[in-house]
Amino acid sequence: MHEIPRFIVIVLVLISHSDSLLLVKLSHIDDTWGLAGGIVEYGSPIDATATVYVKEQTGLEITLSRIVGIYTSEDDEVLTITFHGEIKDDNHDIGTEHQQYAEFFSPEELPAVDEVHYRYIEDYLLQNYSIIFSAR
Repeated sequence: MHEIPRFIVIVLVLISHSDSLLLVKLSHIDDTWGLAGGIVEYGSPIDATATVYVKEQTGLEITLSRIVGIYTSEDDEVLTITFHGEIKDDNHDIGTEHQQYAEFFSPEELPAVDEVHYRYIEDYLLQNYSIIFSAR
């Protein structure tokens, strides 16, 4: 009998505005930044989970426009789906309570970004959309 594979599914959202990328602080200890998102709970819709995480982490309401990539690795049982998101209205201000944890950065002036998240950002900047491959 074959074992049914189980994955932890992570959704991340890359949001761009005026040639800048929205990043959230992943660690308050070492100032590591990355894309907004998190783990999808069993039974939760992937798209709704992604937009809820962005709202919680940045205060912004978004719509998902496309998949940037779907990533797996041989080392663990994690499936990461990275989306491109667009801000719903003309107000691109990060919520007041989120300003210390979320910020727009130009691609040339990115802060210390998590290594894996940086790969996803590279794929977006190189316009390698909807590519499925191992990220690590």
